Amino acid sequence: MINKRKVLVAAVILVVIAAVGAAPRLDAEVTLAYSESTLGTTFIDVKLSNHGTVSVSGIYITITVLDPEDNLIAEGNFTTSEVHPFSEKNFDAMRFRCDQTQRYTIILEIELDAQGKTYTGEDTYTVGEAMNYRFTHSLSEWFP
Repeated sequence: MINKRKVLVAAVILVVIAAVGAAPRLDAEVTLAYSESTLGTTFIDVKLSNHGTVSVSGIYITITVLDPEDNLIAEGNFTTSEVHPFSEKNFDAMRFRCDQTQRYTIILEIELDAQGKTYTGEDTYTVGEAMNYRFTHSLSEWFP
């Protein structure tokens, strides 16, 4: 004989799991891969990953590179119309020349739309004498 209490507990657990899995969720991140070649060319690869259950659209990403005196070294603008849930967008690499012995500041600015709202944010990274860096910024702190 089936215990009514066990059936009720199981039903409640299933309802909670279904509600959590079906709820719209914003969860995206931007990854910057900074790499210097031995010939003085520097590349920044940009990737937007959408781990959420809703699409993000109207995506505008700006990468600005400043030297130690805050002079503009390079700027790249990246746009795409939409990144669907559980997918990612790799943008063309940003390419520029610089003195590899100096420190640089990389400024990430992003704007995107999701669920009828526009979200914007900014982050700053410093690169030094190493030739390769990888920065991942979770955008979830910008979402309510």
